[in-house]
Amino acid sequence: ARRSIAPLSKWKQLSASFCASWLVSFISLLVAFLYIRFVCGISAGGREGMAIVAIAISSFVATSCGLLIGALPRLSQGAKIGISTAIACIGALFAGLYGQYAMDVNDAISRKVPALHMLNPVKQVSDLFYDLLYYDSYRPFLLTTGIIILMGALFMGSAVMLLRRQRYEYL
Repeated sequence: ARRSIAPLSKWKQLSASFCASWLVSFISLLVAFLYIRFVCGISAGGREGMAIVAIAISSFVATSCGLLIGALPRLSQGAKIGISTAIACIGALFAGLYGQYAMDVNDAISRKVPALHMLNPVKQVSDLFYDLLYYDSYRPFLLTTGIIILMGALFMGSAVMLLRRQRYEYL
């Protein structure tokens, strides 16, 4: 309600909300990374600077996806929380992040239908860090970065299209 009476355009309100959300997400992930790096002593293979770039990109796609889910009209907050949780959990399952069975599923998808991994933001983010840690070249990292940025831009563009027609009180 406070935002709906503000003398700002929807575009400025959306931009400010997105930037603030991205910044909070990025700083939270950065603190977690710094803890892992300096307290736990787990190195990023001398590529800590690029790991911070990867964190910024990962935070961008997560915030863009959250913006899209938040822009879905006529859904309760509980439904939106459920959708975001389902996307994260199902995406992590198919990315192989839940143990041996999930890794076997991930391997089967990689062998039989690798294009499906292109649609999974969780898989792309995990690949971003694998690319950084396991390859000598930055080429795989840059390719995955491009996929993630494109995915985030599609999420954001879709959210903007959904929000364009909504009235101020529903933002």
